[in-house]
Amino acid sequence: MKRTGLHHRRQCRLGKTFEALAVIKYYELRNHRVLVLAPKKLRENWAIYRLNDKRNILAADRFSYDLLNHTDLSRERGYSGDINLEHVNWETMTLLSLTNRITFATTIRAMTG
Repeated sequence: MKRTGLHHRRQCRLGKTFEALAVIKYYELRNHRVLVLAPKKLRENWAIYRLNDKRNILAADRFSYDLLNHTDLSRERGYSGDINLEHVNWETMTLLSLTNRITFATTIRAMTG
């Protein structure tokens, strides 16, 4: 599988989440499946943007990305939130967004097959 990517690292509180959401929406509008991998501590932050929730200031954008914990990549079974890992079709994912506060502020990889 050929991969192209963009590594984005910036200081705290400079809108990295919104930049990542803009890239995610770009791919969603082009009918790509998007997978967001986030540390477990940040899972709720990322989940809120997919919900019709008062806390979601971007609800009108109707994000539809899949959300897993970054540690789920090493597992083949069990659940991550409401997703059964045995049934994930990894080959349909065209954008992978890794968010990790410690090593990378935001890393976005576009995956092409």
